[in-house]
Amino acid sequence: MIVKMQKYSFLVFHTDYEAFLEEIRRLGVVHIETKAAEPAEDMQEMMRTLADVTQTLKTLEARRNAISEVPALSLSGSGEDLLGKLKDAEAELERLEQYKAGLEKEIKQLEPWGDFSQTTVQKLAESGVKLRFLLCSLKNFRNEWIQEYPVGIVSDHQGYRHFILASYKNEPADVELPGVDEIAVPERSISELKDLVDEAALKITELKRLIDTIAYCGIQDIENYRRELKTSFDFAFVKNQTSDEAEGKVKLVEGWVPKPNCDELNRYLETQTVAWISRDPIPGEKVPVLLKNNKFTRVFEIIGDFYDMPNYRELDLTPFFAPFYMLYFGIALGDAGYGLIVLLAATLAKRKLKKMKQVLTLGQFLGLGTVIFGLCTGTFFGLSLGDFNVPLFQSFKDKFITTDQLFTLSLILGAIQIMFGMFIKVANITISQGFRYAFSTIGWIIMILGMGSTYMLSSKGVISEPLAGNLYKGVGVVAGLLIFVLNDPKRNIFMNILAGIWDTYGMVTGVLGDMLSYVRLFALGISGGILASVFNMMGTTMKPDIPVVGFIIMAIILLAGHGITLVMSGIGAFVHPIRLTFVEFYKNAGFMGGGKKYSPFATEPEQIENNAVEK
Repeated sequence: MIVKMQKYSFLVFHTDYEAFLEEIRRLGVVHIETKAAEPAEDMQEMMRTLADVTQTLKTLEARRNAISEVPALSLSGSGEDLLGKLKDAEAELERLEQYKAGLEKEIKQLEPWGDFSQTTVQKLAESGVKLRFLLCSLKNFRNEWIQEYPVGIVSDHQGYRHFILASYKNEPADVELPGVDEIAVPERSISELKDLVDEAALKITELKRLIDTIAYCGIQDIENYRRELKTSFDFAFVKNQTSDEAEGKVKLVEGWVPKPNCDELNRYLETQTVAWISRDPIPGEKVPVLLKNNKFTRVFEIIGDFYDMPNYRELDLTPFFAPFYMLYFGIALGDAGYGLIVLLAATLAKRKLKKMKQVLTLGQFLGLGTVIFGLCTGTFFGLSLGDFNVPLFQSFKDKFITTDQLFTLSLILGAIQIMFGMFIKVANITISQGFRYAFSTIGWIIMILGMGSTYMLSSKGVISEPLAGNLYKGVGVVAGLLIFVLNDPKRNIFMNILAGIWDTYGMVTGVLGDMLSYVRLFALGISGGILASVFNMMGTTMKPDIPVVGFIIMAIILLAGHGITLVMSGIGAFVHPIRLTFVEFYKNAGFMGGGKKYSPFATEPEQIENNAVEK
């Protein structure tokens, strides 16, 4: 359900404006109407900073959850100071990790030359002995070089020979050997490089410990800093939407308030020197949307959010698609055992993941729907409950839904939801445009239900053939009049007839295609069951005939197989009902969308629990 809104316009003397905004923010019921399309330059900078801090908090939360040992360091400073320390630490950490990687790469390049002393090389050079560091492929090396020149082989590494060519000060040092490359004399030995690596590793460990400490102890301070930034941004936003009147002496700001909260706001305004008026929305105004649903349908709002918010002048479809979505998920997953796992996993996770309460509650409902439908089909981890020698299951064995019945059920559910959507479309058109504009949709409802019910009654012998013929004609005339003549009260009759013909083409092809689309529920339901039964068969037939080992292998096959099936079927069971909801149901319900979520100017609620960690 969409909560009705009231528009308020406030005129406030400029010296009282800051205090007025503080009180409005404390009340937290006014959604400020956006007038300035582009945020000011300082607001853009605030948005970037706020986004950066928000992202940093998410990273710190993930890091805090991964910390197994309480850091021993202590912290001091405000949230802004800690954020600065964190940024500096992260930048230094990145630099050190790159530096350490470079050293390790240099060590790897020097390993074929061994850990020689650079001092020794320098002393040899001072005494007139020059060393050249050469390498070539093993096939290019000539053994006669050892006889002709003072060559010393150092090592063979990865198909290359590393060797030294020495020359004395009175000997030519520029001997050219074919196929040989010379590298620069290394400036540091492996020992020196390893010492630097150890030093860098120690600093990296200290920095990581500092970041862990900030994540564990300072996240609340940084969250407080984010809240301060958000408050500043909200105030800047409201001021950006404020108009100056009477040469800046008076400030004008407008906003939307849910009708249930109007009394609270009015009581406050009556005590202030603020000029204000309120009124109902007028056609064409962009009114924010606040949804109000019961505990069951509220959790399905996140499904609707995947598509779009309804606009203010249409029905919220969440209560109408929620039961269908739960049922469709149950059919598509289709196994009571899998549903039980989803239900238990969501229930256990709710104890730990407080912020995901809505999502996990949705998981509970979807798991429960799967358990119920799985019991209706008699399927439990790919096994048929009717095959169990349990009196209760045996008594229901003949009542379990069969594959043929599941196919028919999918089509029937599709027909029901499509017709349900058409009734909602009538209500939507009536709300947004007026009842007369819904005549065409009403005509199609009369056509489909009238023709269908007449055919059923006639085929069952309830009514006679002549009566059925008269009913067909009567339904056709009434429906045809609404579809082809009265489909738009403001158009002339000829345009209405042409529009009715085009509408007929769309309805005939669209409704048939929409109904067939629901067959996917049948396909998903049986495919998951087939996969589960295949893994059951593999588990029992592939296990070796060894008492303990056979049981272990069977358990591995069953766990892996059912895990894969649950994940694959679960994804399909989640996605395909979304498609049926957003395409088939929304289209036939005449959903328009485009609504903007109600977001009041308010004090932000506490979101991060204080860890009660002493700093």
